[in-house]
Amino acid sequence: MIRLLTLLFLLSVGFVYGQQAPDLKKFKTKQERILSWVDYCDELIVKENYPKLRIAGKKGLSMTNKADYKYLSLFNFYIGVTFNYGVESDSATYYLEKSEAFGRKAKNSKRILEALKQLQYVYANYGKTKKQTRTIEAFEHVIDTTQNLKEKAEIYSIIAD
Repeated sequence: MIRLLTLLFLLSVGFVYGQQAPDLKKFKTKQERILSWVDYCDELIVKENYPKLRIAGKKGLSMTNKADYKYLSLFNFYIGVTFNYGVESDSATYYLEKSEAFGRKAKNSKRILEALKQLQYVYANYGKTKKQTRTIEAFEHVIDTTQNLKEKAEIYSIIAD
């Protein structure tokens, strides 16, 4: 029984910490490489492997064309969520605000909203009430314009916090 528990523990540790970066050489196009890298970053964020995610997000930024606002927004978001909002709020704010700005340039409402959700937590922890008011106003606009009840409930929860 102890051997079985030990084996299960070792397998779970390998599963959580064993995400391997994709071999980008096997992809023919830059778009395929970026999509593969996004999938890798998504795995890291789901597993909450923030040290690797910060490195992967920075590499993603270096791979991204400076006019590709969608992926610039996404990789800045990945980096921004890796910081401890209570201690490293300046760094979190920097990357998440960049994520929001690039999301706006890309006209990608999902990227904007995800950045705003995280920024609201940073602003709340850091006491930036003027910036917090701005995000709440943006949330109110989303609440007024969306039909997605799940999204509305999540936003109401964030505002209530």
